[in-house]
Amino acid sequence: MTEDESRRRRARWAWVGGLAALALVLFFVYLRLSRTYAATSDGADQALQGWDMLHGNWLLRGWTIADVTYYTTEVPEYAIIELFRGLRADDVHIAGAATYTLLVLAAGLLARGRSTGREGLIRFAVAAGIMIAPQFGNATHLLLSQPDHLGTSLPVLLVFLMLDRAPRRWYIPVAAGVALTWVVIGDRVALLTAVGPLAVVCAARVLFAMLRYRKSLASQWYELSLVAASVVSFAAAELAVRLIGALHGYKITPVASARIAMLQFLPHHVQATVGGIRNMYGADFIHISQNSLFGPQLGGLPLSVGVALAALHFVGLALAVWGFFRAFRYFFDPADLVSPVLATGIVINVAAYVPSVVSARIWDAREIVAVLPFGAVLAGRMVPSQLARLPRRAKQALAFVGVGVLACYLAGLGFGAAQS
Repeated sequence: MTEDESRRRRARWAWVGGLAALALVLFFVYLRLSRTYAATSDGADQALQGWDMLHGNWLLRGWTIADVTYYTTEVPEYAIIELFRGLRADDVHIAGAATYTLLVLAAGLLARGRSTGREGLIRFAVAAGIMIAPQFGNATHLLLSQPDHLGTSLPVLLVFLMLDRAPRRWYIPVAAGVALTWVVIGDRVALLTAVGPLAVVCAARVLFAMLRYRKSLASQWYELSLVAASVVSFAAAELAVRLIGALHGYKITPVASARIAMLQFLPHHVQATVGGIRNMYGADFIHISQNSLFGPQLGGLPLSVGVALAALHFVGLALAVWGFFRAFRYFFDPADLVSPVLATGIVINVAAYVPSVVSARIWDAREIVAVLPFGAVLAGRMVPSQLARLPRRAKQALAFVGVGVLACYLAGLGFGAAQS
C-alpha cells in the first residue's frame, strides 16, 4: 500500500469515526430536548401501530388511520425501538431523536457530495450547522416530538444521496424507483418533495438536450429512466395501498387537506407560511417576543437572549435562501442533478401548501418541513464554491464569524436540552 492510499484510508476512517461520535452526542442531546415536550396522541398512535406490527399484524388489520399513514417510514422505526425497549411513552422521544440525528447527518453528507478535504468538511458543517439547533419551543415540538413529514425527508435524502454518488448505471433508476415507492406508500407528501421534482428536472433536461444540442433520446436514457422510475413509483404505491386494503389491512380515512382556500385568505396563508419557515429554521424571534409560548422569559433564559439567538438563526436561513436561488443556475448541469431537484422540490411543496386550507397557522408548517433539510443541503452545496473566489483575509473573517454563529447555536441547543 502506497503512502497516498494509506492517507486516504486514514481520512475515510476519520470521517466514519467522527460521524459516529457526532451521531452519538447529537442523539442524546436531541433525546433530552425531545423530552421537554410530553408525548401526545399522535406519537402514541404510531407507537401502538409499531407494537401491533412487531407482534405479527404486518398489514395493521383492524386499524382505521388518516391519509398519511407513515406505514413504511416511522411505524417500522417504532417497531424496531419497541423490539428492544417494549411499549413505553419514551419510545416517541427516542424515535424523534433518532430520526432527527440521522437527518442532520444525511443532510451534511448530501451537501458534501463528492468533495473531500477542507471543502467537503465545510459543506458538511454548513448544512449540519443550519439544522443542528432546533429553536426551543414550537420548533422542538415540530422537529423532535412526534412522527411527521420530517421523517419522510430522511429516506428521500438517502435516495438523493444515492443519485449524487452512484454511477450512471441501469440499476440506479430501478433502485430509486423502488425506494420512492416505499416512501410514497407511507406519505404522499413525497410526491411533492421527491417524485414530482425528480421527474420535472429530468424531463426538462431531456428536452433541453434534444432542442439545444440535438441529442437523441437514446443518449438521454438515464434521465428518461429516472422519469419512468418516478411515474412508476407513484403507480406502484397506489397499487400497494389498494392491495393492502384488499387483503383486509388498514383502512384510510380521507381528509380535506387538498381543498383550495378562498382567495381572501391567501395573504394570511402567505404570512403563516413565512412564519412557519422562520420557525423551523430557528429564526422565529417574533413568536418569542410576543411571549405567546413562554411568558416574559424563555424557560429561564432572558427574553433578550432568546430573541438574539433566534436572530442569529437568520444567518442559516439567509444561506439556505441564497443556496435555493443559486441552485437553479445548475438546472441543466449534467454534473449536478441533486441541487436543482432539491430546489424544485421546495418550489412544488410550498406552491401546493400556500393556497390549500392546511396553511392557516404556523403549526401547520409540518406539511412543508422538507424545506429545512433541503435548504440546508443547498446552502452547503453552494457556499464553498463561492468562498474559494474570495481573498484570504475575507475567508478568514467569514470562518471566524461562522464559528462564532455555530457556537451560539450550540449554546442555545445546550440550554434547551438542559430544561425540565
